[in-house]
Amino acid sequence: SELSALRDELRAVRDGAPRVVLVEGDAGIGKTVLIDQFLAGESDLTVLRATGEPWEAYVAYGVIDQIMRVAGVSTARLLASRARAFPAEEPVGVGAWLLDVLCDVEQKTPVAVVVDDAHWADMDSLRALLFAVRRLVGERVLVVLGLRAEDAQRLPEGLRRLATGRTGTTMTVKALPAADIH
Repeated sequence: SELSALRDELRAVRDGAPRVVLVEGDAGIGKTVLIDQFLAGESDLTVLRATGEPWEAYVAYGVIDQIMRVAGVSTARLLASRARAFPAEEPVGVGAWLLDVLCDVEQKTPVAVVVDDAHWADMDSLRALLFAVRRLVGERVLVVLGLRAEDAQRLPEGLRRLATGRTGTTMTVKALPAADIH
């Protein structure tokens, strides 16, 4: 099942192999419920959670701002830089900052970075997240991105690539058969 697949990914993370998981499916199919169920069953895990919103999709670093606030990190620096026009390399700087925070937090407990409705996340946040995740080596970090299958192309190609092979997995949530619904 998808739940045991998520637990397997977390086991690998606890052993020092950072992983990226895409949880894809149609709207309303139960991606969020699956992620919530998975997280509810895990202790000794720092969860940094953010959610994409359609009306925030053009707010630069909106998702990174959420992640940092959950992590207890001051986002004044992010908000100050939001007031000016962003140079093209800005996701690199924000991604490096995120990487520092993840490396710091994972010293204490494994970290799950969860972005639900990632198809509505702002592109700057997704690029910064990609920059950080590509530099994780032995850190205990699990990145879980929930998104609608039909909008998967909104995700940077690099994140989709990391969710395959030796660095992660992509799971498609299907509708439950009638017999499984109680």
